[in-house]
Amino acid sequence: MDIFSKIDPLTKLLSYGVSGFCIVLVVMSFRLIQKEQERDNPRRSILNIIYFFSGINFLNLVVVGF
Repeated sequence: MDIFSKIDPLTKLLSYGVSGFCIVLVVMSFRLIQKEQERDNPRRSILNIIYFFSGINFLNLVVVGF
């Protein structure tokens, strides 16, 4: 598999500017939460930080969208 085939959708999202970047950050936050919750003992402090980061990203997305 070519590495550029994974990067291509990312560059298409980033072509939308700040709103595309916000969407990428929201997806990355979701993946972090998903990976942390797969652990046998999810670290509550890490989950709280990820939730806070997700909230800031969502707020930024709403502000940029309007």
